[in-house]
Amino acid sequence: MYDLTPIGYTVRDPEGRLIQFLRPVTDSEEGADTLPRARMQHFGVRSPDAGALVEFYASKLGFVVSDRVLDKSGALTAAFLRTDSEHHSMAIFRAPQVRFDHFSCETAGWQELRDWADHMAAVGVDLAWGIGRHGPGNDTFLMVKDPDGNLAEI
Repeated sequence: MYDLTPIGYTVRDPEGRLIQFLRPVTDSEEGADTLPRARMQHFGVRSPDAGALVEFYASKLGFVVSDRVLDKSGALTAAFLRTDSEHHSMAIFRAPQVRFDHFSCETAGWQELRDWADHMAAVGVDLAWGIGRHGPGNDTFLMVKDPDGNLAEI
């Protein structure tokens, strides 16, 4: 299913998720900044058939597979796909059920990450993980959970 709109398009993937792709927003279109900046960087989903989902996003939508993680038997456990020069725009993790995993927004650096942590504390949102440092890439991050338990990474 494809639905074109003036701001982008929406796709329903084989597992029923609606994924919306939006055109870039310029600074002049954004409202007054009251929070530290963080651009959408990637999102992750869970799937019992990660291979089929990777095939859909790569063959039907043109995503490029950056990395695959295999278990000892050679079965796919995770895949990272990209739409531009960054390592990944999407992560797919093998899991027993179809569900959203997380989304990640990127800040300009350590000071902005600190500002986000301060903001979360000020509004009563506990950190679910971090502030920490990822092994690959050595980048710093924090994660919070939304009311439904979904993870948001900055």
